[in-house]
Amino acid sequence: MNSQNAGSAVRLALAILLLWLAGLSFFVAFEGAKFLPEQSGPGGPFVGILRELMRRTQSKENPG
Repeated sequence: MNSQNAGSAVRLALAILLLWLAGLSFFVAFEGAKFLPEQSGPGGPFVGILRELMRRTQSKENPG
């Protein structure tokens, strides 16, 4: 594998990672409000969203 192919593989991996992060950001922005409990508690709203997602995953509830 020459350096040009290696550079292409790195760019592809970075593009996939950035697309995944963008999807996560859109999910938090548009759907995250549904998962926020009344009081998010310590850690702010992002930690509250993650805590609620983990709780729902463990209890196998539907988010909708």
